[in-house]
Amino acid sequence: MEIKVFKFGGASIATVDRIVNVGNIIRSYSDVNILIVVSAMGKMTNALEKVISKYITDNLPQLEILLSDIVTNYLTIGETLGIDVNALSDTYIQHIRNQQRLIDRKELPTDTFIYDQIICLGEVFSTLLLQAYLSKNDHKCKWLDVRDLITTNDTYTDAKVDIVKTENDINDIVYKEFQTNSLVITQGFIAKDSSGYTTTLGREGSDYTAALIAYSINAAELTIWKDVPGILTGDPKLFDTATLIPKLSYREAIEMTYYGAKVIHPKTIRPIQNRKITLNVRSFLDPNSSGTVISDIGLESYPPIIVFQEGMLLLQIFTKDFTFIAEEHLSQIFDRLTAHRIKVSVMRNSAVSFTLCVSNPGEKRMTHFLDELGDNFSYTIADNLQLLTVRHFENELLEKLTKDKIILFEETMKQTVQLVMECSIY
Repeated sequence: MEIKVFKFGGASIATVDRIVNVGNIIRSYSDVNILIVVSAMGKMTNALEKVISKYITDNLPQLEILLSDIVTNYLTIGETLGIDVNALSDTYIQHIRNQQRLIDRKELPTDTFIYDQIICLGEVFSTLLLQAYLSKNDHKCKWLDVRDLITTNDTYTDAKVDIVKTENDINDIVYKEFQTNSLVITQGFIAKDSSGYTTTLGREGSDYTAALIAYSINAAELTIWKDVPGILTGDPKLFDTATLIPKLSYREAIEMTYYGAKVIHPKTIRPIQNRKITLNVRSFLDPNSSGTVISDIGLESYPPIIVFQEGMLLLQIFTKDFTFIAEEHLSQIFDRLTAHRIKVSVMRNSAVSFTLCVSNPGEKRMTHFLDELGDNFSYTIADNLQLLTVRHFENELLEKLTKDKIILFEETMKQTVQLVMECSIY
């Protein structure tokens, strides 16, 4: 059975008009089996994070009360779309109460645990809304809870997937649903641990969800629908000269996401590469355009590709006795980086220091990391920096991008240059 996987992000369903647009896109594939992965509606994750903060600060009040405004917002949209909002409301309340029971069941729930039990409702609400809309318009669309498909460990907010169990469960469940349905809809970003508690795959993890499902069912192809024409040579908000890259190899796509390109989640490529599944990145605003195709075959030569990241830290770590930085020192440093989930973007080792550029993890996590390094190390930190990465760089372009900029750190490889700078590009 041939199945295509479509992933729609929050921006694609942020308004009534955009939900209708998604419905039109799906209707244009009426002769195809499609599994749809959907994120939380645009800005809903931020709204839920405010609820979570209040829930924790106010000593765990009733979740149903705190979520009433969010539920009302969804129901108002549903009413405009002509959905039976009474049935939708009952389903929403049932899911809220289920999550409340999970929180109540947990002894000494941590903030990250509570976060995952509540934040998941954004994806649940959005997919229920879209399923009701699609079903209203003569589509037989089955709603699946992705927590029945994807199992992880219990590292809340950044869980690791049990690939073997997940692949088996997806195969057991998904194919059965397509025996009687041509459309199946589920959620991105969320999963469950072995105890049945909700977990999440890290912010923007819905792309990875879609890739896991595509991998598990050996999908015909995976299409990620974005609000951009495809993968561009730079962020069009920063670079008005950014152009579409029509084809990318898996390797080039992995390199781009590793260096911080945000069009695709970094974990997305590897699963589909392992099964040679074509990944299309297309615009839901212009669904007739071809977008970018990621497969074994890329371009013979690539234009310069610019990735720009803000809010970076440059950390230089020294041994206090000025002995050489050796393997045991690096092991201690990386052990603590892993424990505090601090992502390293650039690093360099010298005789007496180890320099690394990292995404700012927040004051609390950074403080804990530095404290746990112990008394054998000292350090310096420069913050509020920017990391410029240029793949397939040209010297003339680098000169333009770095003119009058203060460069604190530079790492140059055969095809890639990375610069940590104090000031903005433009």
